[in-house]
Amino acid sequence: MARWPRAGVTALVPFRTVVDRFLSRAARPPVDLRDDADAYVLVADLPGFEPGEVEVTVSGRDVELRARATRSEEQRAGGYLRRERWSGIVARRLTLPGPVDPAAAKAEMRSGRLLVRLPKVAPEPIRRIPIRVGPSGAAAGGATDSDETKEAA
Repeated sequence: MARWPRAGVTALVPFRTVVDRFLSRAARPPVDLRDDADAYVLVADLPGFEPGEVEVTVSGRDVELRARATRSEEQRAGGYLRRERWSGIVARRLTLPGPVDPAAAKAEMRSGRLLVRLPKVAPEPIRRIPIRVGPSGAAAGGATDSDETKEAA
């Protein structure tokens, strides 16, 4: 009985790597995030998707892009029939460097390129909380030494 040569199996490894890279890119669209003076600008390449198939959500400093499309095509010619179906979902989530105003965010899409403008908001200033001085001998919980001795008796 002849053995399968191992060299032939390792020749498929680079092909599998190429396929894995392609599939991972297909599921996560490439994006650019630019930090302008007054806003963060996100640009995502979403070829093949229509604006109605794309959803952008903002929550805190997180921005999420989701796109879902389904296409069907049928061609008949010379007695042959060709029918193809395509379905695709892509998603990407990014954490922005600073806070934004979700109500003022705007998005537009042209020729498969999504542009999202997220206006920055000033971070809330650090607020110092003054500490009061309580009655002398008062513990952090508000009980005094005299209260504890009454309970013990």
